[in-house]
Amino acid sequence: MINIIKIRLISYTLSLLIIFLGMFFIYKHGMKFSTEFTGGTTISFKVNNSSKEQIYKIIKNIIKDETTVINIKTNKSTTTVKISKSIPNNQIKQIQSNLKQKYPSFMLEDLIVVEPSVGKELINKTLIAVILSITVIFLFVWKSFGEILSSTAAIIAMLHDVVVLIGIFAIFSYFFNAEVNLLIVTAILTLLSFSLYDTIVIFDEIRKIKKKQKADNLEVLKETINKAVSNVFVRSINNSITSIIALFSLAIFVNGDLFWFSTALLIGVILGTYSSPFIAATSYYDIKKFLIKRKNK
Repeated sequence: MINIIKIRLISYTLSLLIIFLGMFFIYKHGMKFSTEFTGGTTISFKVNNSSKEQIYKIIKNIIKDETTVINIKTNKSTTTVKISKSIPNNQIKQIQSNLKQKYPSFMLEDLIVVEPSVGKELINKTLIAVILSITVIFLFVWKSFGEILSSTAAIIAMLHDVVVLIGIFAIFSYFFNAEVNLLIVTAILTLLSFSLYDTIVIFDEIRKIKKKQKADNLEVLKETINKAVSNVFVRSINNSITSIIALFSLAIFVNGDLFWFSTALLIGVILGTYSSPFIAATSYYDIKKFLIKRKNK
């Protein structure tokens, strides 16, 4: 039987270290957000034998505003130009025409033009979606298990997963120029549901075991949680491995935004599998322990 309660300080320490590291990178270097959130123009295209300096010169000759920042990056055969401002349609057509003249192999892949106000509105809607999801999940778990303790522990585990994933992406943003876009937001929302699934399975097992017990104290609760986690641990690992293999395979064969999306989902699956026994179940025990000690005082 896995003694999950005995080793909980190790899992807490590990999680805190990862969270502090991620928060340090966010504080020190910030995060890179896509045009969808910051506003501006992004043009992605395929071209052979291109030169960043020449592409920059072509675009700068069309956009003469000195305050406009132009960033160019290449990923395999795809070149992505990120312009800090939303530019008019006639300038976009002129950029494409001039690039086509310079590089006959030019092929447009993607074009995104977002006004700054739209980007801010999207950020607000994203935050509302995350908060609403967490609130609904909290109420659902509370209603399902009939106690606020279960929903509190479940939310702690989910927030842990979200914060860790954001911290890891801050590190990716610094070292690999990964951007937070709508696909990453989708991955975060998916992570909430995946994390909840394993947590509910464990809590349901705890409830089943508790029904067969007469005594109700911390030692009994400790045994109950350890037994519940042990009963479902192998099944959770097996379920996660299938998802991990699929997402890992996807990450290998794609690039760009899809690569970071599949990477975020892959990390999310691992986090959800980890946090359900090591954060949710142990938090349940520690909160219960705190409430009992407070009541006795």
